[in-house]
Amino acid sequence: MRHIAVREEHVQRALQNASTTRAEEGAVGAGTGMVCFGHKGGIGSSSRCTDHYTVGVLVLSNFGKEHDFEYARYKGRHTEEAIAETDGSIIIVLATDAPVTQRQLKRIIQRCSIGLGKTGAYFSNGSGDITIGFSTAHRIPHQSDEKIALHVLRDDEEEMYQLFKAAAEATEEAILNSLAQAETTTGRKGRIVKAYPFRK
Repeated sequence: MRHIAVREEHVQRALQNASTTRAEEGAVGAGTGMVCFGHKGGIGSSSRCTDHYTVGVLVLSNFGKEHDFEYARYKGRHTEEAIAETDGSIIIVLATDAPVTQRQLKRIIQRCSIGLGKTGAYFSNGSGDITIGFSTAHRIPHQSDEKIALHVLRDDEEEMYQLFKAAAEATEEAILNSLAQAETTTGRKGRIVKAYPFRK
């Protein structure tokens, strides 16, 4: 992290390779070195549809100890393969096509923390949790002589409740997908991080 290994050529290559196909998940890209709940983590994504709109979430998971993992507690499936981790962090990116104001979008984004908490996270002392989001509903030109009228949802609409729920559910599932899609890796100094045994 402190080495600042990302260079301009890496950014250019990422932009050139960008596509509309499904994002790779697991130990790929920035997710290569990530550990989540003591097992291999990384990139995960998920989405939910409301009556009229879509909420998509992409995460970079790198946090938690296995004994806090709600899935493991529920299934009684703690393993001897988990590694001890302290603190860690997660980056959550939310996207929606719902026509919302900046304030409404912030409220939707805040619901991502509910999904994070449902997996077993509790925002530990040294954790660097970051959540950002955007809406694609409005395209506003940087310069224009025309007046712009924006259609936005009312706060008391049923759709807002659905968007809140979608944000929480998609975040939880994206984190689980980051674990489910990650494979066991051997990294620096021969360190082995095992994939979580969902399929056992």
